[in-house]
Amino acid sequence: MTADERETIVARLEGWGRWLKMRSRPCGRSPLLAIMVSRGYVQENAAPEAPAPRTVDEKEAALIDAAWRTLPKCPEKAFLLERYVYNRTGDRPLRGIPYRRREEYRTRAYVMIDSAARRLKKEGQ
Repeated sequence: MTADERETIVARLEGWGRWLKMRSRPCGRSPLLAIMVSRGYVQENAAPEAPAPRTVDEKEAALIDAAWRTLPKCPEKAFLLERYVYNRTGDRPLRGIPYRRREEYRTRAYVMIDSAARRLKKEGQ
């Protein structure tokens, strides 16, 4: 896997992680507050609006999600979920893997998800 291919798949996985988190309510927001706001309640001391999130290519994110779902239950699948959905950085998603094999492990996970996405894209055409 070349450096350009790796950067591309990492960007696609980051978009997939953002897409999965966009579908749920914002962290720290009460479901009761959402109901109250929908009925016209206005907060007096409301916090300023957060900056707009980066846009996500939903079609690409859905393809990566479908590809992830087709992967067999394996440590690589768990790594992708922990790293890109739960945003666990550093070596935390790789705990239990010997240090000398971690780069090989990451590369194998990227190749697995990329080949699954290519296969699904080819089948969809």
